Amino acid sequence: MAEPIPFGRRAPPTARTLPPPPPPQAPVAIQPLSPEAEAFRARMAVEQPASPSFSGWLRRRQAQRAMAWVLTFALLSKMPTTVSGGLEFGGIAINAWLRRERRKHLKNIVQWDEDGSPV
Repeated sequence: MAEPIPFGRRAPPTARTLPPPPPPQAPVAIQPLSPEAEAFRARMAVEQPASPSFSGWLRRRQAQRAMAWVLTFALLSKMPTTVSGGLEFGGIAINAWLRRERRKHLKNIVQWDEDGSPV
């Protein structure tokens, strides 16, 4: 007769062998950045805080959170059509502006030239 297996449990694993660990890889030599890349890194460091923190992120999002609460309240209450239309128009305008800014930023990244300035 086969060995009984307790109900609802798996049979204990028999002598399983672990796969061999991967061979150690040689460390990758880090090449220094070009002066243009260093200038770009310095410019990006000025635009962004040195050590982003969660509390700083929350502080920067206070306006977004307030707008979300206002819109939630406005949508849950019966608001006039003019207010609803104004909010809708404002959202569409902000969305168009945001898309244009993102496109401009991506275009600058793609057109980055080796001489250190966007084309």
